[in-house]
Amino acid sequence: TEQKWVSREQLLINGFEEIQRNFKKIVNTTRMFRRVVAKGRNEILRVDEIINETIDLLRDTSDRAHIRIIFLPPPQLVIIRNQGAVLEQVLLNVILNALQQIAELRPDTGGWVQVWIEQNCDSINKGFIRILIEDNGPGIHTNLWEKIFNVGYSTREDGSGIGLYISRNLFDSIGGRIYVQESIVMSGTIFALEIPCHL
Repeated sequence: TEQKWVSREQLLINGFEEIQRNFKKIVNTTRMFRRVVAKGRNEILRVDEIINETIDLLRDTSDRAHIRIIFLPPPQLVIIRNQGAVLEQVLLNVILNALQQIAELRPDTGGWVQVWIEQNCDSINKGFIRILIEDNGPGIHTNLWEKIFNVGYSTREDGSGIGLYISRNLFDSIGGRIYVQESIVMSGTIFALEIPCHL
């Protein structure tokens, strides 16, 4: 009986410690995003530079997981006026999610993430540019395409469930849109990030 009591007590302690760890993750992530929004300002941005800088930040992580990140730069410069800090943070989050999903699915063999830009702007800077982030990870079932943006929902056991939720809110705040464009279970996912063209 004493042994059972100790086991139950230990289970409770472990459970509380797990809750504390998750709470700290959520608090730290929320603080990080608050800093991004607080220092955000509209500026002239070269979208290809922001993508390259984001990929550079993740290079060590991707190399360790044997995952290639490929950026296919557009034939011409893509320049917009928006908040660079927000764009970089959302790109970072989406690409990092892809790396984590692939690493979980294929820890030994890795995979790839590919990024490219589609431009749908007219001569008076109306329309949008679309950044597409494709991976060969586990994919997302159609029923979850919207659910993954809900606060607290995560497809990973160690996920906080707030990264994509905050990313969508941040993108909404700069007039953009983030969504799953395509995904096939066990074949990968394409995320789309749309940003207005205006200068």
